[in-house]
Amino acid sequence: MTGCTTLYFPRLSVYDDNQTPLMLFCAPLHYLRAVERGAADDDGDGAIHFINRGLCQEHTPAPLGPQRARFLRLVEDIRNRTDDYTAQLSALTLAHDDQSARTGAGEPAHAIISSLLTDPAQKADGQTTENRLWQARLVLTIGEILDEQQQAIKEELATLSDQERAMLAEMRGSDTVIDDAMFATPADAASESGANRIRLDNTRFKAWLTLLRAAPIPPVELWLAASPEDGDQIFTRCEKIDVQPIPLLKLPLPRHIAASPEYVVEHIESFRHASQEINKTINSSLQAATSTTPYVSGADPFLAPYGGESIDKWSVLLDQHFPETSHGRSYLKIYLTPETPIEQLLAVDTSPEASPPHSHGLVGVHAPNG
Repeated sequence: MTGCTTLYFPRLSVYDDNQTPLMLFCAPLHYLRAVERGAADDDGDGAIHFINRGLCQEHTPAPLGPQRARFLRLVEDIRNRTDDYTAQLSALTLAHDDQSARTGAGEPAHAIISSLLTDPAQKADGQTTENRLWQARLVLTIGEILDEQQQAIKEELATLSDQERAMLAEMRGSDTVIDDAMFATPADAASESGANRIRLDNTRFKAWLTLLRAAPIPPVELWLAASPEDGDQIFTRCEKIDVQPIPLLKLPLPRHIAASPEYVVEHIESFRHASQEINKTINSSLQAATSTTPYVSGADPFLAPYGGESIDKWSVLLDQHFPETSHGRSYLKIYLTPETPIEQLLAVDTSPEASPPHSHGLVGVHAPNG
């Protein structure tokens, strides 16, 4: 079935309720793993259901092999211990240095991670490839853990706020207007702290890039950022070389599909079957856009600044299969980077079987709001 072959970054999984909707358009959806799966290991995420149906494909550029079990123990230790992350990472670094010394691994090992805000690329000199990759894996894995914790906190705060709103409304009368500022918390302010978040996003993306460069990437048409902040990693690099991304498409998607993996796969495939003609039209337009030099905005009726007919048909089908009242809405925004394929922008190798690069690149951004 026609789909847009996509590489997702910098997240290490695509099976969250908020991520699986991407497969309605982006398939197969490629993503990286920090560590390879074990035999018959589904990690509890239902991945096998999506992979077997060709909806996604995972890649482990640098398998850990014999070190896999030790890495997983370290990750489990991070999840379970209650002391601060700095202390945990110091302990993990010492453990790794000690292990390297016992196994006689060449030069003394440097600290794997001094903090989450350390740039893996900046410590390349004197560091073995193994240690750089180990550091990148840990940064990415801890980033996933922090994401999970932040999401859990947001959900708890939202529930608490709803309960408190109901109590206050009952005490003061149903017509009382409740000020959102009453429910502001230090956690809310911290989550919006710009400088720290930007530094963390930068470090996480560079760690992902370190892992990606460990092996040639599969041929893909679209590079998809997990969030607008992740998309800025590409756009900032474009800005530095005076490349102005051009908006091509804004496609509505369900905000979430909360169900069992089997159910989600079934309903994604049902929608993809119903939308295959629209999907084919949009993909053909995107492929033509990336290979036409120079690109002329407005030359294709199915892309921005037009694109109304195809988007309208897509939206009608989406409402039939995933009503907004029950599934909400997020958006897939696609941009063209003129005369700048993303592989070239990020200096990564492609697989030998990959087709010659297009004249332009395609960047997608998964946005929770319009």
